[in-house]
Amino acid sequence: MTTLTITINAVDPAVAARIYRQTDGAPFSPAAAAHLIEAQFTGLATTAQLGLAVKVNTVLIPGVNEDEVPAVAAEAASRGALLQNVMPLIPLAAMAGQTPPSPALLAAVRARAARHLPQFTGCRQCRADAVGMV
Repeated sequence: MTTLTITINAVDPAVAARIYRQTDGAPFSPAAAAHLIEAQFTGLATTAQLGLAVKVNTVLIPGVNEDEVPAVAAEAASRGALLQNVMPLIPLAAMAGQTPPSPALLAAVRARAARHLPQFTGCRQCRADAVGMV
């Protein structure tokens, strides 16, 4: 079976606009974020329908998307994803001033998301999926 990993960090365009940046570094507008979110979930559904095993990576950003993570899991599951990997933020670039999640917050958010989609906890940002270990 062939696999695909897609990063999806929000379902709410207002939240996604706080996370995603354009290639020039400018933030997304909520309308552009809505388009991106729909494209992400459409791509997920299309690849799942083609028989690929789809894993969704979601970066947990405290104060920004912790309530979105279970919603991402629910929507991803409804579109055919098989697994979610909730990873803690590494504060770099535009998120350099953001505090990463505590282990307790990460565990709590993963538990809420696990109601919708099995959780992969084998790595943080190790990219094990990219080398065929997942």
